[in-house]
Amino acid sequence: MGYLAVLLGSGSLEVWEVPLPRAVRAIYINEGATDPRFVKLQPVFKCSTWKRGSLQSIPLTVEWSVSPPHDILLAGCHDGTLLFSYMFNFQLEES
Repeated sequence: MGYLAVLLGSGSLEVWEVPLPRAVRAIYINEGATDPRFVKLQPVFKCSTWKRGSLQSIPLTVEWSVSPPHDILLAGCHDGTLLFSYMFNFQLEES
């Protein structure tokens, strides 16, 4: 279906790949489960700290780029810092 970017209460940023509903149903049918409404997703990207030198920024807002192909994730921080990451460069790492 797409990607969902979320800023958590801890100040960390996570991005999850959300599957299509029919893909989830197919997985549940094959595994014999009965309720495909709830799916536990693992993040494809997560970052708990944004540091530049000795300064740490706290992200307060997150937005995908509005220009196609919508592959840049932007985060605005409490100190005016703007952070960005290219979607295709996501790596599952805790920083």
